[in-house]
Amino acid sequence: MNITNEIRDRILGSLDIVDIISEIVELHRKGANYWALCPFHSEKTPSFSVSSSKGIYKCFGCGVSGNLITFQMEYYKMSYPEAIKELAKRANIYIEDRPFTPAEKEKQTKRDLSLGALKAASDYYRKMLRAASGKSALGYLRKREFSDELIDKFELGYSPDTWDALILELRKQNFGDLTIIEAGLVIERDDGDIYDRFRNRVMFPIHDHLGKIAGFGARLLDDEIKQAKYINSPQTEVYDKSKILYGLFHSKDEIRKSGFAILTEGYADVLTLQQAGYKNAISSSGTSLTKEQLASLFRYCKKIYLVFDADDAGVKATERGLELALEHGFDVMISELPKGEDPDSIIRNLGGKNFQVYLDDAVHFLEFLVRKYNRNKLLANPTEKARALRYLIDLICRIPDRLQHDEYIKQMALKMNLTDRQIEQLYKEKAKIEKDKSIQRNTPPSRINKDESGNIEIDKPENNRMLNENFRDEILPEEAILLQLMLVEKDSFKIMTNIYNLTQDKFHSDTGKSLLGHLLRIRMQTDDASKVFFDDEEISDYEKNILTDLIFNEAKHSEKWKEFSNRISEKDIKRIIQDSIIKLELRTIKNMQEDIKKKIKGKEGFNDMSIQLLKQQKELTEKEKKLEQLLFR
Repeated sequence: MNITNEIRDRILGSLDIVDIISEIVELHRKGANYWALCPFHSEKTPSFSVSSSKGIYKCFGCGVSGNLITFQMEYYKMSYPEAIKELAKRANIYIEDRPFTPAEKEKQTKRDLSLGALKAASDYYRKMLRAASGKSALGYLRKREFSDELIDKFELGYSPDTWDALILELRKQNFGDLTIIEAGLVIERDDGDIYDRFRNRVMFPIHDHLGKIAGFGARLLDDEIKQAKYINSPQTEVYDKSKILYGLFHSKDEIRKSGFAILTEGYADVLTLQQAGYKNAISSSGTSLTKEQLASLFRYCKKIYLVFDADDAGVKATERGLELALEHGFDVMISELPKGEDPDSIIRNLGGKNFQVYLDDAVHFLEFLVRKYNRNKLLANPTEKARALRYLIDLICRIPDRLQHDEYIKQMALKMNLTDRQIEQLYKEKAKIEKDKSIQRNTPPSRINKDESGNIEIDKPENNRMLNENFRDEILPEEAILLQLMLVEKDSFKIMTNIYNLTQDKFHSDTGKSLLGHLLRIRMQTDDASKVFFDDEEISDYEKNILTDLIFNEAKHSEKWKEFSNRISEKDIKRIIQDSIIKLELRTIKNMQEDIKKKIKGKEGFNDMSIQLLKQQKELTEKEKKLEQLLFR
């Protein structure tokens, strides 16, 4: 790919960072910026801020910051070329396709290689499904009445009943053993030998949000063999089972269109529902439903139908799912299936249209739980009833929309025959729960840092230099103002360099000098340094953090000037720049005066050197007065 600075700038200028990040988290406008719960660490109170005008983000809880490109790289674990390519597609910007240069090849990450190996493995499994050895696997899919169109759409395949068929195939395609291991496609023995992880199984590729294969689910063909019926890819660089929902890539358009998702337990349920016309069916991929999966879903819909098996495990999964979904703000409906049935069996036995009955009869979480308590005769026991009430009021308190709370309490009172005194006690319990949650929200978030391998780890604030948001400990206020102007005001560069000849030697702090050097270099190439300095490899992560703080804190020079969050006139910019440079010069004079005083004090008697020092001191004092007159005119 031919990735030039011009291409990068066009991408950043064409896309709104708010639009992209709002696909991941729910952003709310507050003042000039947008705020959300941070997608990079767990928190109760929003500390993640996004600036649409400046095209950057920063979390004031964990310290992460960047622009649209770094967000794409960090959140989706992409390499720089891959992030640029993906964003260019969204911006309808053409990038000349050519072989990677040696420098670009070095930027290819393990993630790129793993994705390549996974795609090659999927292609091989698909080929094997149509081969003679895959006859039983294809027969299994035909028995479940999966059409060729569905099989191709979800890229289903078959892993041969051998120990090294995939290994040999991938080696033939020049994939190294280390890449195959890191992609989770093989298992490594203690002696270093490797063998295929998936053997004699129907293969269900698991796609990420971009449609790339991140892992596999695999169903055993011979149920008589004493092995797990389903196995999944392990956690890898590209596959995090807690974040991916099976079928979401294929279903997201229909989910957005219909306004709801049908959440089931397994791969076969999703495929059967899809085959029957329920194109908004999805499932968790080899794990219980998680907060991260719900966060991915929330950007497409606000309502979900939980359609889990009617056995004990299914009921527990339903309860766990509704707890998390309510807390995330979903409108949760539960479809109760007959004992021993699942969506797959209902559709195959009764037909796709009859499954709609179970969606139409779906109930809210409160009705579902009260029915369960009545079936188990729990409400007749005072102790069990009290326990049930406390659990239900805790669930209600998890709902972000507080306007719903009273309505659900009214329903509880009717469905469970509560007395006025019990209702009063419920509100007391509610107040206690909310107080406890409020205390938790106001607890300072844990600081986190990245170790050398890029993993997030907990760190003590006093040891975490990267999270030192008080940049004024590192640079002078006047330096902060000049740097901030150079970042966000296009006219500032010419004024500073052409009129006032600003150079690094006019700064006092080492950090300030370093940052100014970087920005002077960048501004020679672009008018908008705020959006591109994150991609500059010469700037350290610590320096990038300070520059981000400068932008979000928007330093002020004086109460009488406009805040930097508004556009300011060229005349005001000149005045601010001039006064900031004057203040820096005054600091220099003060330092020189102090140095002269020390030298005079160290001289014994009055001599020619003393006379020269006094003369210098007088000249400095005169210069100081002139500068002060300019400053306070």
